[in-house]
Amino acid sequence: MAPGMAIASEGGDNNIYNGKITAFVILSCMMAGMGGVIFGYDIGISGGVTSMEPFLEKFFPEVHRKMKEDTKISNYCKFDSQLLTSFTSSLYVAGLVASFVASSVTRAFGRKPSVLMGGAAFLAGSALGGAAVNVYMLIFGRLLLGVGVGFANQSVPLYLSEMAPARYRGAINNGFQFSIGIGALAANFINYGTEQIKGGWGWRVSLALAAVPASILTLGALFLPETPNSLIQRKSDHQKAKLMLQRVRGTNDVQAEFDDLLKASSTAKTINHPFKKIIQRKYRPQLVMATAIPFFQQVTGINVIAFYAPLLFRTIGLGVSASLLSSVFSGIVGAGSTLISMFIVDRLGRKKLFLIGGIQMFVSQVIIGGVMAVQLGDQGTVSKGYSIVVLILICVYVAGFGWSWGPLGWLVPSEIFQLEIRSAGQSITVAVSFVFTFIVAQTFLAMLCHFKAGIFFFFGGWVVVMTAFMQLLLPETKNVPIEQMDGVWREHWFWKKYVGEVDEQASMAVGLAISSEGGQDYNGKITSFVVLSCIVAATGGLIFGYDLGISGGVTSMEPFLEKFFPKVYRKMKEDTHISNYCKFDSQLLTSFTSSLYIAGLIASLFASTVTKAFGRRASILVGGTAFLAGSALGGAALNIYMLIFGHKAAALAADNMAVGLAITCEGGQHYKGKVTRFVVLSCIVAATGGLIFGYDIGISGGVTSMEPFLKKFFPEVYKNMREDTKVSNYCKFDSQLLTTFTSSLYISGILGSLIASSVTRALGRKVSILIGGVAFLAGSALGGSAFNIYMLIFGRLLLGVGIGFGNQSVPLYLSEMAPPKYRGTFNIGFQLCGAIGVLSANLLNYGTQKIKGGWGWRISLAMAAAPASILTIGAIFLPETPNSIIQRSNDHQKAQKMLQRVRGIADVEAELNDLIRASSISKSITHPFKNIVQRKYRPQLVMAILIPFFQQVTGINIVGLYSPVLFRTLKLGESTSLLLSALVAGGMGTVFAIVSMILADKFGRKVLFLVGGIQMLVSQVMIGSIMAAQLGDHGGFSEGYAYLILVMVCLYSSGYCYSWGPLAWLVPSEIFPLEIRSAGQSITVAVNFLFTFLTAQTFLPMLCHFKAGIFFFFGGLVLIMTTFMHFFLPETKNVPIEQMDKVWREHWFWMKIVEDVGEESKKIQQAL
Repeated sequence: MAPGMAIASEGGDNNIYNGKITAFVILSCMMAGMGGVIFGYDIGISGGVTSMEPFLEKFFPEVHRKMKEDTKISNYCKFDSQLLTSFTSSLYVAGLVASFVASSVTRAFGRKPSVLMGGAAFLAGSALGGAAVNVYMLIFGRLLLGVGVGFANQSVPLYLSEMAPARYRGAINNGFQFSIGIGALAANFINYGTEQIKGGWGWRVSLALAAVPASILTLGALFLPETPNSLIQRKSDHQKAKLMLQRVRGTNDVQAEFDDLLKASSTAKTINHPFKKIIQRKYRPQLVMATAIPFFQQVTGINVIAFYAPLLFRTIGLGVSASLLSSVFSGIVGAGSTLISMFIVDRLGRKKLFLIGGIQMFVSQVIIGGVMAVQLGDQGTVSKGYSIVVLILICVYVAGFGWSWGPLGWLVPSEIFQLEIRSAGQSITVAVSFVFTFIVAQTFLAMLCHFKAGIFFFFGGWVVVMTAFMQLLLPETKNVPIEQMDGVWREHWFWKKYVGEVDEQASMAVGLAISSEGGQDYNGKITSFVVLSCIVAATGGLIFGYDLGISGGVTSMEPFLEKFFPKVYRKMKEDTHISNYCKFDSQLLTSFTSSLYIAGLIASLFASTVTKAFGRRASILVGGTAFLAGSALGGAALNIYMLIFGHKAAALAADNMAVGLAITCEGGQHYKGKVTRFVVLSCIVAATGGLIFGYDIGISGGVTSMEPFLKKFFPEVYKNMREDTKVSNYCKFDSQLLTTFTSSLYISGILGSLIASSVTRALGRKVSILIGGVAFLAGSALGGSAFNIYMLIFGRLLLGVGIGFGNQSVPLYLSEMAPPKYRGTFNIGFQLCGAIGVLSANLLNYGTQKIKGGWGWRISLAMAAAPASILTIGAIFLPETPNSIIQRSNDHQKAQKMLQRVRGIADVEAELNDLIRASSISKSITHPFKNIVQRKYRPQLVMAILIPFFQQVTGINIVGLYSPVLFRTLKLGESTSLLLSALVAGGMGTVFAIVSMILADKFGRKVLFLVGGIQMLVSQVMIGSIMAAQLGDHGGFSEGYAYLILVMVCLYSSGYCYSWGPLAWLVPSEIFPLEIRSAGQSITVAVNFLFTFLTAQTFLPMLCHFKAGIFFFFGGLVLIMTTFMHFFLPETKNVPIEQMDKVWREHWFWMKIVEDVGEESKKIQQAL
């Protein structure tokens, strides 16, 4: 019997699971595979930038000098730099640690949070890398890239293997390696293009563009379904898991596969310590493979080729452009061969591909070593003909790896583990991979310097060993269902001596024996659902591949090296005595490269817990977000510290915030009804209350940057701005009178909101909206006609009264009129109108500023009458909400008719009864402000205070009120400042408010708080870093840095506009019971205005004294608030507004504080 091939069937004929390959599965797996792209991109980009002379000159000057000047140094030693090596390998150290953390996260929370963490870390890392100003910043960014890759590499292969039908699992899982290849290929193309950029800053583009695959992964992950395996393992939600399995397989007949999943899950739930369990004798075969396969994969030498191919081509005498172009060719070959593997792996099996690929890799390595030994020498070069031969052989080597060890090194470990140890096993695989990638990256340049051409014989010898090992000790796993994989080990000629007989519990989970051609195949087909899901998930490979490719490229770019690794650059450019093989041997450069893997190692450990608790989808989402943050920091990095710091900061933020995702409520009872045109039109009219608020925010910031307005009302500020060059840029707008003008609105808004509570409760929502419109209309008339500061401020006080009434009543109106499952969408219409108001105001400011004569500001202020008129006239025709009708008049018949009209159906009895019960309780409360402090309302009161407080200390009003001032500070000029303000505050706000409307009721409030918080934190840190490094007290920005700040402000604004912007109005308006709803909303508005006032009062002095540190201050608060929301806010999506009290009683923290409904309430309900 051939070792590992013949696996007898104890159960007779094989049963075939129903099902097909659906488009849903393919697309899902393709998106998840983007996790591979970020890995591949980093591999490709790292090697490229380390061959760019500007990059080496900046960060590794010793390497650059050896490369350019020192002719006495051997060709093999010119890149031998411990710093350069540290740069390269630091990623793998971080990835190593992250992968272990990812195991726990993936097991406890699911696959999706792990990928989200990885994406956030990778985004931060890429931002630091692109903006790095020194080698420390560069390496720190690379550590964060490692965290992102660690999380993604731990969760994405699991997702792909669990989503794919057994007979196609190899092809679909190989999509991860294919994505790595695509990422590396894209990175090589980008490196080739950016190296041509004049000025030597092309390496920044290479590093920063890692944000693209990270963004694709993060956004795609939002729509990923969780795998049926994870749903059962974490939640025991059998019905939901079965429905998902039916959708994934494209058939209703999935009982056989579903039963196997249940059995596997039952076994998994008996395992509390998977890392301890995995060392037991019965798991010995899987543990050996989890250790040996990633070790062998790294000592094939592939990462040497990927990371250092551009350097290798430089070593044999090719120029920078030729080196990067050669890397493009090898990248195309790698992607193409991986694509071939996807088609043949489930036909030929894993072992045949290991054998063919191993032979191909061995032969090509031996010939490459021979050519280089004979032709290159220490100080010589290779002729053009031999260079082409070396390039061809490298392509042959890459092709062999691309259809064997590349994809199979990820496929086999992800499919061989039982469910109870799957997350732990995958983490071990990723960790071992990063350990040896780190070791290889750390040692390669030094080995190249000393082994010279013998390095290829060294790795070739390992290829022989690993090929023999796999042929003897790996059983064939093609077509074997993932939950029946233990059978292949029991029948293997060697491993059956270790595994022994299956215990009683395990035998329940197996049920069937497995033949050499595979075991039972479940019902189902490849559905479009599975296709879509797997496409999305597979993008996890895209970010990995992109990082692999881009890292190699930028480290070969001279501007990149010159900026961050000046010693390497100096060796490369000046030191002709240093061997070609040693010019890049730098510890700092190596640390930069390998830092990603250190972070990835840590992240992968967390990913296991996230994947288990939240599911595979959540892990992928975390990975994508982390990578997105890393790429942003990489592209914007000003120094090496920023590059490395970005990786770590985003990873820590993601680690803290992912915890809260586990505390969710999927919603309560769903009333009958539909979204009627009547409701839509009513809510559109009411939502214009947000329009007047947004218009005021936009218009105020614009007119306070117009010189004629400042000259007329604030001459001291005008003088500072125009004449006094001794005043710091940060202090020119520091004026108590200007601050009073801006913040006076919020004082009157506080008083207006408190009065509005009584009006709304006694007279209804409609009356409050009408009062708000009239007051705002009067204020706009006074503002436009003002001839002195007193009249101006009095008009602004009236505006505040209007906004106070509008902001108190409109969110309540929207939440009560909307159907429960669409409440988020309707309520966010308030924020959308606010964003439209900001956009309109800023565009109007841009136009009126150009009016000759200096009176354009009057039009800006007076035009506030337009949205106020719309609101006032529209409010006259608004219907009252059924909740308010019952609460005020107890007219049940009128309320029922209104509810029937609102819902579009006659059967509204269930919802009406809930409204009547809530109203009965409400009428027993005569002093809502006194009642709201009772213990049973403690959770809502805390949220009513903290949410608006947190919203204001995000710093958003700084962008809204002072963005024109901010851009003036950046020396952009008045006209440009106003236009940029319009685009940032208005355009971004409008677009992303719409995004939030689409996502809030689909993914819930907490996911948006998490993703938006991470995005805001990263962008604030970036803005502060750039301003601290570039602006100074009296200096200005170059055009490039000014627009970089604009990009970061846009990133910040978009994050706010789909998270804290709309949700801070939505959540408070929906969490209060009817009896305290008006009082609660008034408290929310009052706190909002109070801290808006305090922020407006203090911002200019803080800006003057804190300078760029103001952004770090608000960034720290964003980190705190995002963590708080994910720990303490229960999910409220789809929960009927009159049943909201249950989410507090079921919350892990608030359940200890909230008491049962009082005796009085119980009696009322019993009477009803």
